[in-house]
Amino acid sequence: MTSTLRVSPKAPTINYTANQAFNGQVYSYSYEFARGTGTLTPVLVSATNASAGVTLRDTGRTLHPARNVGVSVPMVSVSFVGAQDGQVYTGYINPLDALFFTITDAIPIVRPVITNSRKKCRSCGGGE
Repeated sequence: MTSTLRVSPKAPTINYTANQAFNGQVYSYSYEFARGTGTLTPVLVSATNASAGVTLRDTGRTLHPARNVGVSVPMVSVSFVGAQDGQVYTGYINPLDALFFTITDAIPIVRPVITNSRKKCRSCGGGE
Protein backbone atom coordinates (compact mmCIF):
# COMPACT_ATOMS: atom_id res chain seq x y z
CA MET A 1 0.00 0.00 0.00
CA THR A 2 1.29 3.44 -0.85
CA SER A 3 0.33 6.75 0.61
CA THR A 4 0.60 10.22 -0.82
CA LEU A 5 1.27 13.27 1.27
CA ARG A 6 -0.90 16.14 0.10
CA VAL A 7 0.57 19.57 0.56
CA SER A 8 -1.42 22.70 -0.06
CA PRO A 9 0.12 24.96 -2.68
CA LYS A 10 2.32 27.75 -1.38
CA ALA A 11 0.82 31.19 -1.63
CA PRO A 12 2.86 33.42 -3.92
CA THR A 13 5.16 35.80 -2.12
CA ILE A 14 5.20 39.46 -3.00
CA ASN A 15 8.33 41.50 -2.58
CA TYR A 16 9.12 45.07 -3.47
CA THR A 17 12.29 46.88 -4.38
CA ALA A 18 13.05 50.51 -5.09
CA ASN A 19 14.97 52.20 -7.88
CA GLN A 20 16.46 54.78 -5.47
CA ALA A 21 16.87 55.32 -1.73
CA PHE A 22 13.50 55.02 0.03
CA ASN A 23 14.42 56.10 3.57
CA GLY A 24 11.69 58.77 3.66
CA GLN A 25 8.95 56.43 2.43
CA VAL A 26 8.72 53.89 5.28
CA TYR A 27 6.25 54.64 8.09
CA SER A 28 5.05 53.21 11.38
CA TYR A 29 1.37 53.50 12.31
CA SER A 30 -0.06 54.15 15.75
CA TYR A 31 -3.64 54.60 16.88
CA GLU A 32 -4.68 56.41 20.05
CA PHE A 33 -7.95 54.94 21.32
CA ALA A 34 -8.70 57.75 23.78
CA ARG A 35 -8.69 60.41 21.03
CA GLY A 36 -9.64 58.21 18.08
CA THR A 37 -6.69 59.42 16.02
CA GLY A 38 -4.16 57.53 13.97
CA THR A 39 -0.76 58.77 12.85
CA LEU A 40 1.87 57.71 10.39
CA THR A 41 5.40 58.43 11.56
CA PRO A 42 8.49 58.04 9.34
CA VAL A 43 10.77 55.17 10.36
CA LEU A 44 14.28 56.42 11.09
CA VAL A 45 16.50 54.63 8.60
CA SER A 46 19.49 56.02 6.74
CA ALA A 47 19.67 56.28 2.95
CA THR A 48 22.57 53.78 2.91
CA ASN A 49 20.44 51.15 4.71
CA ALA A 50 17.38 51.87 2.56
CA SER A 51 19.26 52.07 -0.71
CA ALA A 52 18.15 51.13 -4.20
CA GLY A 53 17.93 47.40 -4.81
CA VAL A 54 17.11 46.37 -1.22
CA THR A 55 14.36 43.73 -1.16
CA LEU A 56 11.30 44.62 0.93
CA ARG A 57 9.28 41.55 1.95
CA ASP A 58 5.50 41.85 2.34
CA THR A 59 4.45 40.83 5.87
CA GLY A 60 0.75 40.49 5.03
CA ARG A 61 -0.53 43.43 7.08
CA THR A 62 -2.27 46.36 5.41
CA LEU A 63 -3.66 49.80 6.22
CA HIS A 64 -6.80 51.04 4.45
CA PRO A 65 -8.14 54.61 4.41
CA ALA A 66 -11.70 53.41 5.13
CA ARG A 67 -10.66 51.40 8.22
CA ASN A 68 -7.57 53.15 9.58
CA VAL A 69 -7.89 56.76 10.75
CA GLY A 70 -5.08 59.00 9.47
CA VAL A 71 -4.29 56.88 6.41
CA SER A 72 -4.97 58.50 3.03
CA VAL A 73 -3.79 55.73 0.66
CA PRO A 74 -3.73 51.92 0.97
CA MET A 75 -0.42 50.80 2.48
CA VAL A 76 1.30 47.45 2.99
CA SER A 77 3.64 46.37 5.75
CA VAL A 78 7.13 45.31 4.69
CA SER A 79 10.31 44.24 6.39
CA PHE A 80 13.80 44.59 5.01
CA VAL A 81 17.40 44.15 6.07
CA GLY A 82 19.49 47.31 6.14
CA ALA A 83 22.10 47.26 3.38
CA GLN A 84 24.85 48.59 5.65
CA ASP A 85 24.08 47.57 9.24
CA GLY A 86 22.17 44.27 8.67
CA GLN A 87 19.39 45.33 11.05
CA VAL A 88 15.82 44.29 10.24
CA TYR A 89 13.46 47.23 9.69
CA THR A 90 9.66 47.01 9.48
CA GLY A 91 7.17 49.62 8.36
CA TYR A 92 4.41 50.55 5.94
CA ILE A 93 4.92 51.71 2.36
CA ASN A 94 2.63 52.91 -0.39
CA PRO A 95 3.04 50.13 -2.98
CA LEU A 96 1.57 52.37 -5.70
CA ASP A 97 4.36 54.93 -5.30
CA ALA A 98 6.45 55.15 -8.50
CA LEU A 99 9.52 54.56 -6.32
CA PHE A 100 8.61 50.89 -5.69
CA PHE A 101 8.08 48.02 -8.06
CA THR A 102 6.76 44.52 -7.38
CA ILE A 103 8.63 41.24 -7.53
CA THR A 104 6.57 38.06 -7.25
CA ASP A 105 7.22 34.33 -7.52
CA ALA A 106 3.72 33.59 -8.78
CA ILE A 107 3.72 31.18 -11.69
CA PRO A 108 1.37 32.21 -14.47
CA ILE A 109 -1.28 29.63 -15.28
CA VAL A 110 -1.48 28.66 -18.93
CA ARG A 111 -4.83 27.23 -19.91
CA PRO A 112 -4.85 25.02 -22.98
CA VAL A 113 -7.18 25.86 -25.83
CA ILE A 114 -9.77 23.10 -26.10
CA THR A 115 -11.03 22.38 -29.57
CA ASN A 116 -13.96 20.28 -30.63
CA SER A 117 -12.30 16.98 -31.51
CA ARG A 118 -15.44 15.57 -33.20
CA LYS A 119 -15.11 17.84 -36.19
CA LYS A 120 -13.16 16.39 -39.03
CA CYS A 121 -10.81 18.16 -41.32
CA ARG A 122 -12.44 19.32 -44.57
CA SER A 123 -9.19 19.34 -46.51
CA CYS A 124 -8.43 15.70 -45.62
CA GLY A 125 -11.79 14.46 -46.90
CA GLY A 126 -13.26 13.62 -43.52
CA GLY A 127 -15.81 16.03 -43.46
CA GLU A 128 -18.10 18.40 -41.74
